[in-house]
This record gives sequence, C-alpha cells and structure tokens, in this order.
Amino acid sequence: MACYDKGILTKHNVKMIGADRDAIFRGEDRQVFKDLMLKIGLKVPRFRRRTHDGRSAQVLDELGLPLIIRPAFHACGTGAGSRTTLTSSRQSSPAGLMRHQ
Repeated sequence: MACYDKGILTKHNVKMIGADRDAIFRGEDRQVFKDLMLKIGLKVPRFRRRTHDGRSAQVLDELGLPLIIRPAFHACGTGAGSRTTLTSSRQSSPAGLMRHQ
C-alpha cells in the first residue's frame, strides 16, 4: 500500500483490480477489521496486541490456551503458530512473540 500512498501507482497509471485501497486497508488492519465485524454483528475471538515489552506472560494469563500467535510483520513465514500447552508457550521463539523472561 506504500506505493499507492506515495502516488507511484497513479504516476505510472497502474490500476488496482479486485479491490481498492480502502478494502485492502480494512482487511489488513486487525483493529479496523475487528471493529467492522462487530459492527455487523459477528463474533470475533479475543485478542491482544503484544510487543516485545515483557508482557507475554500477562497476555497468556489473560487469554489462556489455546493461543494463536500472529506477527504483524514477518519474513519468510517465521513467527506465526499456535500454542496449546504452557510448556510450548514458554519455549516459543522470540520471532513468535511469546518469549518468557
């Protein structure tokens, strides 16, 4: 979307097909997507944003297991996964965002 926002697509007369910028934004931004789903009456799973601030144990305690881990940004498919036991949560890689101190 950076190319669109910087005007590169317009400059080179590139047309987006299948979806426009706003539709992509609504589907990619997790909070915007959640708010839209709630607005139309759908149930959504509980979730918390988590950064490397040492709160992973607090989030685990709050949400419990099983826990789905989805990084906001990742490279080469690293970082996503699920945890079904406390041991697997504590042994998760830092890329998975659930590293316990």
